[in-house]
Amino acid sequence: KYHADSKPLIEEIVTGAALKGREQKPKKVRFTTYTLIYPQMEWVKVHGLRNQWERADVSAEVEGAKIVVTTKNVTALQLDCPFQNGQPGDQIKSVTLDGQALPANWNKTELQFHREGNLWIAQHVVPDLKKLHVLRSWGAMNINIDGAPIIGEHPSIKGFYTAATSNGYTLGPIMGRVTADLMVRGQTDWDVGIFSLERFD
Repeated sequence: KYHADSKPLIEEIVTGAALKGREQKPKKVRFTTYTLIYPQMEWVKVHGLRNQWERADVSAEVEGAKIVVTTKNVTALQLDCPFQNGQPGDQIKSVTLDGQALPANWNKTELQFHREGNLWIAQHVVPDLKKLHVLRSWGAMNINIDGAPIIGEHPSIKGFYTAATSNGYTLGPIMGRVTADLMVRGQTDWDVGIFSLERFD
């Protein structure tokens, strides 16, 4: 039951909201799902979950010329154009995804991000990577006879160490740890002898 003095104010607020209507494309989206059966809300779509049937969250907001996104339990994400009209590339120049600044390379009206095999997952493994502003990067692939990594000191050049793998830089932290152990302590907690250059002799 409404108080008599409150009713006109309530009617004014409700009428104003009805006349204004709902934003056709809101600037901020908060989305929670537990399954890819329900992958989308507004201009945010989830393509991959680390663990199905566990809570996954996405918060995405347009802030000037960038979109700021935070995620939980998400491995692949699509952002569609957050505007009703116009080309998104003219207005959105970058995306900050879980603290990582990325260029907005629009494929017409959508952006896609995949955690596996890129810096998005690397900064979860090494949090200090969030402080880096990456302009560009290059990678080389280790393709050899057996396809396995090469780790350890060169058999005939003392003090020369190799740490090469074709598994991408998401394996970088453990490769760095093993190589640092070998260089500083002369040994490591993992048996990496099978990855020595000596196997090619």
